[in-house]
Amino acid sequence: MRRIPAGLWAYIIVLLNFGLSHMWMTAINNANLQGIFYWIFIASGIGLVLIGRKLPAAWDAALGGLAGLFFWAAIGETGEAGELYTQPAIWGVVLILSIFLAVRPGSRCDFHIFIQKALRIYKEPGAGVKHWYAPGAAMAFFWTVWLGHMAELTAYYDPHFGVQSWLTWVILIASAVSTPFIFVLLWKTTDWAKAWGRAIPSVLITWMAIEILMKWEIIPKPWG
Repeated sequence: MRRIPAGLWAYIIVLLNFGLSHMWMTAINNANLQGIFYWIFIASGIGLVLIGRKLPAAWDAALGGLAGLFFWAAIGETGEAGELYTQPAIWGVVLILSIFLAVRPGSRCDFHIFIQKALRIYKEPGAGVKHWYAPGAAMAFFWTVWLGHMAELTAYYDPHFGVQSWLTWVILIASAVSTPFIFVLLWKTTDWAKAWGRAIPSVLITWMAIEILMKWEIIPKPWG
């Protein structure tokens, strides 16, 4: 029987950490410690990215993912960046940065690589070059959570939509339909550096369906 591949192990670890982060953020908010933890999270994220520079690829990518979690906890949760969905201009920023990230050279995101190959601009990373995975992993975590968070809040609370709106259903269906393909890709991923890079957006995509089901009170929230 085949061993559980690195891709699935990475997915499980990221999923558990993502769920636990909701619980400790609730504890921090209840204790009114947001101010000090904002800077603790920022400093921790920067420190992890810098530490990853000297480590093997697998640890480099793993620390980058954890740094992204800290950046989101600071800027997204404590700093309430997710609430920016109410500002129309933010979606222009989202569009411009999304285009840049999708076409930038050196991206290791499977979706970005697909786009670059379709545009015939993709180039294989240079052989023998020491790659620094942590910054990209941290950015992938923060960016994907931010976009997903704003999309869900828009679906829930924008006057044009609602908790049971068609947009909420589109997000739920897209997340659910993507999940089997995500697991197939993760099952084929045996390299730990790639596993962390793929597990992070995979968890965030599948988590959106979980969030909606909790919003609908179909499954209970494990935190307050």
